[in-house]
Amino acid sequence: MRIVKQSFYDTFTCLAGDCPGTCCQGWDIEIDPDTMEKYKNYEGPCKQLIEEGIDYEKRCFKLLGNDRCYMLRDDELCKLVKVHGEPILCDTCHMFPRHCEEYEGIREWSVTLSCPEVARIVVNGGPAEYVVTEDDEIDPLEDEFDEFDVLLFTKLEDSRELIYRIVQDRSIPVFDRMGLIQRLAMELQDALDDDMVFSMDDIIEDWQDYRKYIKTEGYFNSYEYIKEHFHILEEVEQLNREWSNVVSTMKSFLNEGEEHFNQSVVAFEKHINSLPQPHDNILENVLMSFIYTFYLGAVYDDMIYAKISMSIYFTVMIDRLSMGVKYVGHEESFRMFDYENIAYRFTRELEHSDNNLNVIEEYWDQQYSK
Repeated sequence: MRIVKQSFYDTFTCLAGDCPGTCCQGWDIEIDPDTMEKYKNYEGPCKQLIEEGIDYEKRCFKLLGNDRCYMLRDDELCKLVKVHGEPILCDTCHMFPRHCEEYEGIREWSVTLSCPEVARIVVNGGPAEYVVTEDDEIDPLEDEFDEFDVLLFTKLEDSRELIYRIVQDRSIPVFDRMGLIQRLAMELQDALDDDMVFSMDDIIEDWQDYRKYIKTEGYFNSYEYIKEHFHILEEVEQLNREWSNVVSTMKSFLNEGEEHFNQSVVAFEKHINSLPQPHDNILENVLMSFIYTFYLGAVYDDMIYAKISMSIYFTVMIDRLSMGVKYVGHEESFRMFDYENIAYRFTRELEHSDNNLNVIEEYWDQQYSK
């Protein structure tokens, strides 16, 4: 079986009580069936706490003021863990921010940008590299992949390697790289929709010389792009009430018009390039993170174009929200922490709601159809 991990996966450490954005606040924490059964049968010093702190109908922990988990102490540590250690945790709490995507004979592990510490690592130049190990172990879920499309998956793996190469080519402006991978995704999507999966090899081969397809991309860096697609953030479910303030603040900023937006872009890029991490590199690392998380999932739903477009959208929106919400009006005090703040809050709102992800994926799938 093959195991793939982000290069910093094994060295990642939870900040626990020092975390600036605890994952124990702002959303429902679902309890898996096995742990729920364990809690129901629990006898010990936390018995009353467990009985009072669980919503058995919704199968999650209750939320208190400011949507804080019932089990969260004032020092940002878990009441249950302080007594029993991590074995008492449900799967959600035990795994987060780690995530696993499963394919036939392959497990791809990642740590999500919705965690403040992961956002810090990625935004500040955490290596967008991946470690691969293989062994002779038989996939324990092998029987569940009877209808797995191995041929398509192989083409997706090959094309993702090419996409990685394009995204990391720093001789090309980052917004031009976005245009390249979106056009490549469109060609791959066309082949898939025409039931010509084999022809994807020819597309991938032709795109090895991707520099011949470079265009100066003003679109992803433009007021037009944000104005045209910002409405998605207003239409999806908002998991944290404070996030609505971010969305409304950005909408007010956009309503000030294109001239103000463009002036802000110039000032923002100049300011952020004065900080330790170059702006293009930040965008590159964030984009790589989303592609790694989403792209191969197209083997299950055939949405190649939507997954690339969504990865680009997430990256650009994090950048523009950082500008419109955290930079404009706070020019002198803006630091990378403010960028990280938007990155993890944005991802937490959109990546950790299946409904929100589906809405956005379907939106970009419809854009392809146009």
